[in-house]
Amino acid sequence: MHISDNDFCAYLDNSLSDKAKSKLEQHLTGCRECSRKLNEWSSLYDTIGLLEFDFKLDDMEEKVLQRIRKEERRPALSRPWVLVSNMAYVLLFLFITSLFIRPVTDFAGRSVQYAANLLFNKSLGLFNEVKWYVVNIISFIQAEELTGWLFPLLAGITLIAGGSYLSFGKRMHKAA
Repeated sequence: MHISDNDFCAYLDNSLSDKAKSKLEQHLTGCRECSRKLNEWSSLYDTIGLLEFDFKLDDMEEKVLQRIRKEERRPALSRPWVLVSNMAYVLLFLFITSLFIRPVTDFAGRSVQYAANLLFNKSLGLFNEVKWYVVNIISFIQAEELTGWLFPLLAGITLIAGGSYLSFGKRMHKAA
């Protein structure tokens, strides 16, 4: 795995730990590509070091710092229009939400009730359909005289399924 650009920069800035530095140097001894990249980064650092940053911002930094200090000393309540406008926004927000909150909750309640009724009706229809298949299977088993061992098994499964349905159905009626 090759050395990342961030590691090259940290190496040239002497900000790597001793362990990481020795690991990087060990990798450089065996990897031509990383050695070439290090030379490129080193050349870039040397070029940046030759640049002169001798320009002034017309005391811009000092002006900004003075403005910040001036605003820090000035309390928020000395600007009453800010407080009043913020209060007006809050009151407007509360008024607008009070217009919409009741209809939204009513709509959400009706939607949930509709979905629950739809789910209950679909599951009831599915249960009735399955029930008739089970009745037909039981009739076939009785006609073929397989009731010795198969009928008690199927009757037990049917009773468990019916009990589950009745339990679930009561909960759905209570919820609606």
